[in-house]
Amino acid sequence: MYYYLFSFSAVQTGDCPGLYTGELLPGRCELMVHPFSRVIRLAEELLLNKDCQEEDVQHFRQQLRFQELLLLFEHNYSSRQQPSPAQSVENTIQYLQKHYMDSITVKQLAERANVGISAESSTDRFVKSRSDHCRECG
Repeated sequence: MYYYLFSFSAVQTGDCPGLYTGELLPGRCELMVHPFSRVIRLAEELLLNKDCQEEDVQHFRQQLRFQELLLLFEHNYSSRQQPSPAQSVENTIQYLQKHYMDSITVKQLAERANVGISAESSTDRFVKSRSDHCRECG
């Protein structure tokens, strides 16, 4: 798992020019972006060329890379997007702390966390899948 923090300043134009202080992606502090390899490539290119002030063309290319990166974020963003796994777990913990006296089923918790109910862990399912495949091929 990788975690990247992108930081930049946005300048608002129009009637009241200045630094934009609003949220770019309201309600989201984590965002899963696909294809991630493209995000890495763009971020690395931006970082490698951050101090390049030689040519107008190079500066223009940097702007294009940055806009492409923002477009990737926007494309993967949805206000109806499901919370991240970490957010789902945190929301479920908070729910349990508030409703500890209530009768709560595993099914209710799974629905609340947007996960399926299974007696098997993901590791158990993976091992079983591999062993089934080996039996079929062997």
